[in-house]
Amino acid sequence: MRIEELRLAFEEATVQIQELSAERDSINEAAQKACSLTTQNEHNIRIKLEAAVAENLKLRETTVASERGKAERAFLELKKERAETERLDAENVHRRCHRIHLAVNHSRLG
Repeated sequence: MRIEELRLAFEEATVQIQELSAERDSINEAAQKACSLTTQNEHNIRIKLEAAVAENLKLRETTVASERGKAERAFLELKKERAETERLDAENVHRRCHRIHLAVNHSRLG
């Protein structure tokens, strides 16, 4: 009888071990799937992040180029205005010198 009890206990323990092994295998499979899914999600997020960084850089370069263009146009406009101011100043100086010259000649003659 004792041998029979031990054999039954052994069979019961064997069944429990098989159930635990199956449960462990199931847990391992779920963990591998979760790990794989996490790795894929991380990869997808990294791709999105890199795309966002590239888009940000592109927008920044576009903005810088636009601002540079505006600054260059403003600079050219200032140069034109400065040249025009210098031309007008030179004309005014020339007119004044001419008037002074005429006044001096007129006073000598008169």
